[in-house]
Amino acid sequence: MQRLIGNESVETYLALTYATLHRVLDFTSKMRQFPQSNLWYNGIAGLITQQSAGECSNTPLRNLSRGASMKDERYQYLHDWRMSAQAKDSDYLRRKALKELYHVTVEWYDSKLFEQHGHCALCPATRQSVVSGKRLSVDHDHGCCTTKRACGKCNRGLLCFNCNKRLGILEIFMRESKVFTVVPQPNTWLSLAIKYLDSYE
Repeated sequence: MQRLIGNESVETYLALTYATLHRVLDFTSKMRQFPQSNLWYNGIAGLITQQSAGECSNTPLRNLSRGASMKDERYQYLHDWRMSAQAKDSDYLRRKALKELYHVTVEWYDSKLFEQHGHCALCPATRQSVVSGKRLSVDHDHGCCTTKRACGKCNRGLLCFNCNKRLGILEIFMRESKVFTVVPQPNTWLSLAIKYLDSYE
């Protein structure tokens, strides 16, 4: 710290710092009409109170901005905004997720679900029959888009959680095998899965 300060002593440096903080405090006290200044006002006031009590030598300067509190308030604001949007439009969060993750619309999803007679493309599972009550997932080709997000061109059908996982494992075997020849028994999950994949080739 001596190297950073130069010829000034640590005590002088701290005295100058807190003199500056008092000026900032005086300025922000006149700017209380701005919500953001309240955060700075409270943070600086707390720091100067500690200094006057002799507790300030090891106080990190990040306390000035109350970074954690600002982050919490921002999160709360966004949460309240989303809930408000959801109250106005019951499909808001669903519409947002489908657009951001799969580049599809709620109408596309509902149309695909109708095409599958309301259940998973590979089993009789529906949203009502699943314990978690979650909607069916949009399946996409991970050979095209390797993450959870899809480009929209490689989307396939709608699958329940279990079938989605099983199909993912099957596709890994198929991609990583030099020769992958399977003759599944008819009317089995494997036969449906291979037929399903072939239909989206």
